[in-house]
Amino acid sequence: FLATLLNPNADHGMKDAFLKAFLACNNVSLQIDTTHAKVETEHTIGTVTDTERGRIDILVTDADNSRAIIIENKIWAGDKSRQMTRYHTFGRQTYKDGFALLYLTLDGHEPSEDSIGELDSKKNDYRCISYRDHIIPWLQQCAQLAFDKPRVREVIVQYINVLQQLTNQNTMEENKDALTKLLSAEANFPQAWEIAENLFATKQYLVENVLCEQLKNLGY
Repeated sequence: FLATLLNPNADHGMKDAFLKAFLACNNVSLQIDTTHAKVETEHTIGTVTDTERGRIDILVTDADNSRAIIIENKIWAGDKSRQMTRYHTFGRQTYKDGFALLYLTLDGHEPSEDSIGELDSKKNDYRCISYRDHIIPWLQQCAQLAFDKPRVREVIVQYINVLQQLTNQNTMEENKDALTKLLSAEANFPQAWEIAENLFATKQYLVENVLCEQLKNLGY
C-alpha cells in the first residue's frame, strides 16, 4: 500500500504529489526526481556474500538510477543478521549521487546491533522513522491532497484507522478523554489541581532520591 502511494505512475491519479509529501514529512533532503521516480517492492540485491544479499522492502529510485530511497519496513518482525549493513553497502555501491536508508517501525525504535554493525545514525548512515510519528501524519496529508478523489481518500483514511489501532493511538485518545472527564469533575478537581502544582517537585524528588541512587549502585 505504501509503495503504491509513493509510485507516481500508480493508478491513484495523484502523480508525484504523495511522494513529494513523503519526502517533506520525513525530512529527506535527497534531490530525487519525483516526476520520473520508479518504485519497487522486494527488490533483490544479490546473493553473493553475507554483506550483499537481501531483498529491499520498498525501493524508490530516480529514472537514471543515480539516487534512491531504501525503506526497510518492520512490523513485529526481527532483524536479519547484518541486514541494514547489507542495504547500506548496496546503496553506497549503486547510487552515485546518494541514497537515504530508512528503518520504518511502528514506534521508531533502533535496529538491532547485529543488523547495523558499524553503521551510525548520528552519521546519517540510516534514519529511524515510525508509523506513529511519520507515516500517519504523511497519510493524513495525502488524504487532504486527494480531497477531490473520494475513493482514494477513503481508502487512505481506513488505512490510517488501522495504523492508529496498531500504534494504540485510538486507545490513548479514549483514555485521555476519560481521564479528563474524571479529573474535571467537581469532587476531584481540587486534588487534580494539587497534583499538577506538585508534579515538578515530585519528578525532581524521584530523580535525586531514586534514579541517582540506582545509578550510583550501578557504578555511575
